[in-house]
Amino acid sequence: SKAQNYVADILRQVPGISKDWVSYGRLCAPRVLFVFSARLLPLQIRNNQDNYSGH
Repeated sequence: SKAQNYVADILRQVPGISKDWVSYGRLCAPRVLFVFSARLLPLQIRNNQDNYSGH
């Protein structure tokens, strides 16, 4: 795509960027892209764990 080619051209100018990132026009590795739309643990469980840790 045009956007991917543009990003790859920009990344080529940055020293120290992985050649894989440049060749695929990625700003980061795909495994780094996560979105958490909810808490991992309910607030109650987190508070109970805090009580057990002596706080």
